[in-house]
Amino acid sequence: GFILQPSCIPSRTSSWTAVQAITTHSASMVDRAEEAVFTSHSTLGTLKAMFENNPFGKWTLAAVRKHLGLRPVNTWSTLQAIRSPIVIPIKEGTFERPPDWWDNVWCSDFIFLRSRASSGHEGGPLLDFIANARSEGFKLCVVTFSSMQVSRKTVLRICTRMVNECKFNLCVIYVGKRYGDNLPIDLEQEAERQVVAKRFLDLERADFGMLFKYMDCFVVHGGLGTTIEALRMKKPCVVTGPLLMDQRFWGNVCHTKGVGPEVQHIEMFRKTCVEFVNGALDPADPYSWQANALAQEWGDEEDDGLATNAQIFQALFDTEPKYPGPPKPQSGPLVRLFDESSLRIGSFGSFGSSFASRSENSPNQGTNQMCSLSQLVREDSFESVEGFENVVVSI
Repeated sequence: GFILQPSCIPSRTSSWTAVQAITTHSASMVDRAEEAVFTSHSTLGTLKAMFENNPFGKWTLAAVRKHLGLRPVNTWSTLQAIRSPIVIPIKEGTFERPPDWWDNVWCSDFIFLRSRASSGHEGGPLLDFIANARSEGFKLCVVTFSSMQVSRKTVLRICTRMVNECKFNLCVIYVGKRYGDNLPIDLEQEAERQVVAKRFLDLERADFGMLFKYMDCFVVHGGLGTTIEALRMKKPCVVTGPLLMDQRFWGNVCHTKGVGPEVQHIEMFRKTCVEFVNGALDPADPYSWQANALAQEWGDEEDDGLATNAQIFQALFDTEPKYPGPPKPQSGPLVRLFDESSLRIGSFGSFGSSFASRSENSPNQGTNQMCSLSQLVREDSFESVEGFENVVVSI
């Protein structure tokens, strides 16, 4: 498996939660109740089971397995039982690894998509804006939520407020999609005034590899790629926005590493955005964000991690599994999908030819691949999964 969101891998460790808790209410009691009820792997497991076994759903996982003659299984327990390799494209030490994960879960190195194409802004308004800010002795902050949907009114309120209220001369660059809002006239006029004064720049896209090198602090949405590119600049960073998927995880990483405040939903950040930029830019470094950011090591800023991760997968593919021999059937005919020659980790060629030769002899070949697969793998075909290390069959 290739897992970009490590918090989805369960653990009995109480501090390892499926969802990182955040403050969203003025009453802390409500936040504590939400944390206790909604963030654990127990809750996630319950929801997962409900969706996979929904009696009203036709194509649930349980229904598909039943159609194929396969008994129900617990996904993560099965992966652990067969020691399936799991690669997490995150550098070791970024988070505290749960002690009960199996030994075939690997942390590799950060991976993200970096466009080699020009964004069209390198020689235009973006570099002009940066050059003007530097010539005036102003600080620079980038705000980006990537493709996350944040209302334009909220974006402009945050950006204009940081420019107006920061104790240090600050210029703000916003990069992101513009979602249509009915803006208050005064807010629209204030944003335009700051644009004319060269204190605020509003872009739909930019080359982060170029832009981030000039920034003094970062407000990001929390995706793996954007967050790591920001952290590699060794400057204070905060994660905010809608906080979906792994975004809370990365916000928690930034806070745990001491490079920024606790992860905050965008509606809460509206109230604390000025406090962040003041702390991030203050030469006295009151929260030690600047010192901690400078001390962290997140890898070479030019490395997109593709080569490292490819090498790890190649190493896994080249590893011989401990194969004790063909298992014996408990009852019924045994139709072996894997023979010894095809049970080589990474030997997708021999596996593919083995499957192809069997499919060619199947009466359903070319009309019903799912049916032919169900004929090859029967519920009672294997005595156990022991010994089938590094092999997972996904339907």
